[in-house]
Amino acid sequence: MGNSNNEILYQATRSLTEMLSVMHEQEALNTLQYLLNDSNIYIKATAVLSLELIYIVKFNISNI
Repeated sequence: MGNSNNEILYQATRSLTEMLSVMHEQEALNTLQYLLNDSNIYIKATAVLSLELIYIVKFNISNI
């Protein structure tokens, strides 16, 4: 992933959106897991927050 930070942040945000549609769940998780290993702290933070939001949303939906 030699792209700019903006492109990587866009991909992380897109992964969050895809995660919310069941069809792309595993692909989104794989992308976010990959971003957790990025050397840029902002990209790591975006991935962490995205994963946290995913689990919060999934937990709340499953308890409705």
